Amino acid sequence: MQFLHVFLSCVSILSSFTSGKETRTGPEYFEEGRRLVNENRLDEASINFWESIISHEPRFSYKVEDAFQNFLGCYNHQGKLATGYSFIAAQMYKMQDDETARVYLRKAYEVDPKNTNVLELLRLQGETETSLLEDKVENSLTSKEEEEKPHYCRTRKSCEKHINKPDLRKLEEGWEDERESDYSHTKSRLNSTPNMDVTIPPMEKFEVAWDKFWKAVNDGTADLLPEKNFKILYKHLTNETIYVDIGAFYGPTIFYSSQIAKRSFGLEPDPVSFSTLEHNLIFNPGRNIHVHGIAVAAPDDAGYIQFVTDKMGNGKSMIVPDLPDERKDHFEAAGFTLPFLFELWGIKFEENPVFIKISVESYECRLLPSFHEWLSQENIENLTILVTFNPQIRACTAMEMQGLLKTFKLFSHVSCIDGENTLPITTETSLAEFEKILENQNCFTKGGKHNVLLAGGLQL
Repeated sequence: MQFLHVFLSCVSILSSFTSGKETRTGPEYFEEGRRLVNENRLDEASINFWESIISHEPRFSYKVEDAFQNFLGCYNHQGKLATGYSFIAAQMYKMQDDETARVYLRKAYEVDPKNTNVLELLRLQGETETSLLEDKVENSLTSKEEEEKPHYCRTRKSCEKHINKPDLRKLEEGWEDERESDYSHTKSRLNSTPNMDVTIPPMEKFEVAWDKFWKAVNDGTADLLPEKNFKILYKHLTNETIYVDIGAFYGPTIFYSSQIAKRSFGLEPDPVSFSTLEHNLIFNPGRNIHVHGIAVAAPDDAGYIQFVTDKMGNGKSMIVPDLPDERKDHFEAAGFTLPFLFELWGIKFEENPVFIKISVESYECRLLPSFHEWLSQENIENLTILVTFNPQIRACTAMEMQGLLKTFKLFSHVSCIDGENTLPITTETSLAEFEKILENQNCFTKGGKHNVLLAGGLQL
């Protein structure tokens, strides 16, 4: 399913094909590609982005996945996405990596089965359309019996032993067959959907596949997007900030934040929502956005997690087990701890400001307390967390409230955004006092959704 990650596994081999060849450096190709995009010379730009991919080295400042997204974006903006995929397939066949080549040839065929480049490549490889679609490459979600449970380390130090170097290919993304079909069906539908521009002031517009949700965003009637959230992002993000969106949905906050932040990561386990997010990423090249079809989990829950929802792709998928009976749909996705992902991605609090947005449909009661052991060992002076609490779905238990209080005490500023007042929490605050403070502020104790902002350094 994650063909980008399949491709990235071949980059080091591709790079060896350029050894001894006199070329520009990877960064020079990458910057030339960006310049050509600005001049709307997309065919030339795609060549430069491709060269920046195959000449990439770990020491370079640009990310190879950014070059890849820009490369595909050049084709997509011209309505030639199938040609872009078939180009990659041809390169993989040249290096005798037939498995990866077939992944991209299949993607090309799914986008445009009549594309002449695709049909010619099929003919050259002695393939038929039937054999291409029937002989599927095994997806990356292997069985629990065959693979070790995804890493559940609790702190940065304990995560280090699991990771030799940051490598996005280690993420095991994917779903069981039925939900993989939901992902693919959504992709196919979006490929034939017209695009539209979305504007969330004061940011520039971004491009997406048309959907009634995005129309509601433009009209200002999207109930999933409180205006205050965007004001908070605009206030706290800088061009040095690493933005992490847990529960990214279709991508409204990540496309907004990526116009300010240095790097943005979006995590969305729902296969329909993720398919939409990933599809729209192609229309917005150069924004340094990375998206993954996974969940963030507390250490005790890490592994393959069961989700329930009333409808796939509606932004309301939940981990919580005791859900109302009317929520009939379900799926399974990989869940990783956040310290593991930060170690994997090389995110360090001492190097950049970090902003984490959490929208996980009542799992926040379990997730936030699990951060305490990790964050208590870090310098979090430049960390900000915006978390949405959902007492209307499930109220936090007394044990979870105790855990929340411990985590909240790590921050110098805690405020309930709905009331916009700083909560008077100190290192001496008891659980009873904490609950009284929340009640006085009407902060996630009852009613609908409430946002809590955690910001600032470790309290001593």
